[in-house]
Amino acid sequence: MVMDKFGDIIEVDDGGIYKLAGAGTSQQSWTSLNGNLRLMEFNSVASSNGKILGGAQDNGVTIQTAAGALVWTRLMGGDGQIVRAAGGKQLYSRQNLSGFTIDGNAPDLDVIGTGKKLNAVDPIRFDEPFVLNAVDSNRMLIGNSRLFESVDVLTANMGDLLIPLGSGNGAVLGHINPNAMVYGGWEGLATPKADIGWIGTNGDLLLAPVRRLLAEWLSYPPKVEVSTLGDAAVLSGALAVGRRAALDNVFTRRPSAAAV
Repeated sequence: MVMDKFGDIIEVDDGGIYKLAGAGTSQQSWTSLNGNLRLMEFNSVASSNGKILGGAQDNGVTIQTAAGALVWTRLMGGDGQIVRAAGGKQLYSRQNLSGFTIDGNAPDLDVIGTGKKLNAVDPIRFDEPFVLNAVDSNRMLIGNSRLFESVDVLTANMGDLLIPLGSGNGAVLGHINPNAMVYGGWEGLATPKADIGWIGTNGDLLLAPVRRLLAEWLSYPPKVEVSTLGDAAVLSGALAVGRRAALDNVFTRRPSAAAV
């Protein structure tokens, strides 16, 4: 959000570009500057038989009617989250894994050995991470701070039964980054490796250098760990910073800017 030389506010969000003219007066009004732009804020996209499947902020989950088409079909509303696809198999949900769909089915998400659902063992978050196996599309990893693998059995659909990876109810990995999950791959160009995977957790990149610098600067450095508060804390902090900046720059300084 910025202020132009006329004192009007230009704002950009997931719905496009807009201008607020006459802010603070009885004549204030918003005008769209989108023109012929086709705008959508996707959280995640995947290719399903050449068609783009996407989870979009405030606009749910949509898919192209055909490869390269400008017309899309909405599969569900809300805040579309992580989407995955393998051929015609599609996995998607809205926020908090609501409406989670795997190949047209609603998975039970029962954690083997606990008698509980996934949310009771590893609380589901707004953008719950999951990933399909690149070699075997009947296998899936899912989890917020722990990892679970979908068990492929003839009497259950994919996602109905989950087995914890690690000791107990699954080893605690930290806050898993949904954009840093790789499951299955190839050695060279010919040898499939379905049992390998790489999982990134938020804080991994900065944790070691922060600890090293604190050790260099301080005689008794504090213990540094990755926060368990997750994305909600980051979003709340960003909103607070943005609100303070808006109050100062948009409202407090606006009369002087308009006068110039």
